[in-house]
Amino acid sequence: MTGRVTYIQRSQVGVAALVLFYKQIRAAYPEAKVIYLVQDNWPVHKLPEALQAAAEQRLTPLFLPTYATWLNPIEKLWRWLKQEVLHQRFGCPAALCRPIARLICQSAKAVTTN
Repeated sequence: MTGRVTYIQRSQVGVAALVLFYKQIRAAYPEAKVIYLVQDNWPVHKLPEALQAAAEQRLTPLFLPTYATWLNPIEKLWRWLKQEVLHQRFGCPAALCRPIARLICQSAKAVTTN
């Protein structure tokens, strides 16, 4: 693990955004021989287009068991976001995006070590 968090920030994420995200992951680690994607069972992760895009980017999906949130490292980040950001009041969605992006950037090391 590098301690880096690679993410996209969108109001909605579908298969097209997921395909672009897979390309972003590969671009972030171009020399990596194996990259494992720890994923939950969101149906979009298992669509043929998503699985094909993962294979094209030489990414290996690892699907977590249903209802096993404690196994998913990103759940630590979501918990942190809820504690640090989401209790605040924001006038518009764009105002919410800035502190979330800042917290994600600051949290990369904490997510992998806690």
